[in-house]
Amino acid sequence: MQKMNRKIASIIFITCFIFSVLVFPQLSYCQTATPSSTQTATPTEGAQQPSGPDLLLIAVIIVVVVAAVAGVSVFFVFKRRVNEKSLRRASARDFEDWVIKKFNGKPSDPASGVNGFTEGGQPLLIVQSDHVGLAEVEGFVKVLAKGRAQKGTIVAFNFDNDTIEGKVAAMDNGIELQLLRVAELVNKRFAGRIESLARSEVTFEASNISISEDPVRKTASSEKMPSAPQNGGLKPRVFISNSNTKVGDQVKRMLDFIHYDYVMGDKEETTVPIPDSKFGLMKDCDCAIINIAAAEQERRYSGMYILNSNVISEINAAYLKYNMQVILLVERKVDLPPNLKGLKRIEYDNDDLSFNAAMDLERALADFKKL
Repeated sequence: MQKMNRKIASIIFITCFIFSVLVFPQLSYCQTATPSSTQTATPTEGAQQPSGPDLLLIAVIIVVVVAAVAGVSVFFVFKRRVNEKSLRRASARDFEDWVIKKFNGKPSDPASGVNGFTEGGQPLLIVQSDHVGLAEVEGFVKVLAKGRAQKGTIVAFNFDNDTIEGKVAAMDNGIELQLLRVAELVNKRFAGRIESLARSEVTFEASNISISEDPVRKTASSEKMPSAPQNGGLKPRVFISNSNTKVGDQVKRMLDFIHYDYVMGDKEETTVPIPDSKFGLMKDCDCAIINIAAAEQERRYSGMYILNSNVISEINAAYLKYNMQVILLVERKVDLPPNLKGLKRIEYDNDDLSFNAAMDLERALADFKKL
């Protein structure tokens, strides 16, 4: 606010200076001009007598000044437009105030363990960082559990991959945890979602919050894979193809965390596109996650990678079996055939599933159902 006031004062000063230099002398000249004599002037005297003020020149000067002031004002207004870059440079306090304002909320007592509340009372954790990790998320979940809040939101520029475990811990405690990136708050396409989130009413008991206690139950990260879905059999069973990679391991751990039953469809190499054993596994599932990693033998001179015929056959079989309940995890340097580019896919780099890609995968699975 102080910066904005300084800019406004600068504009006013520039305007006054321009008027004092260009316009005031003309007006002064107009007031001090010698009145015309009652006597008839000779032709020589008439030629030498100074003329009145040039009203056209004054009008032009005023127009130029107004245009200059308007241009300067527009420049400062556009310069103040909020974006990720400006928010990164902002102070921690200004950043928190901006986030809270986006939710029509209010600041909180620092002793409560949260930075603020939304319009509906939902606790907010605001972190001006690109690397919010599991520790921060678990700490916030403890605060929410202690305060008996059923919802909470963390806002940051980005999140580490392991934060998905913290979200699972929140789910295990009946807490709906939102992990929002600043890019979503800035983007107007998400305005409706942010407004709905802000108005969602939540009760939070902020008194005597102590995060030294750990009300969070252990997640399934160290437990055995469940043999059946945990929510009354409503979750679909997932067929995972090409799971013998780092991304495949990440997918399996994520499915463990969110309690999905799954089978791995590539335990052994075969010479046929889809052996009978794989067909049998696919038959017992309701959806598929097909990991498409770059294979060195399929590299082309352009540096891009293509799919071999076995993978294409597997994708076609999955879509025939599961209709549209198929997700393609595609390494970014793999060039998909034109007939596959319109399918549901999630991209990743260098055999590593990012946090955002993992969240996209979780949301896609939530739309699937048992067949």
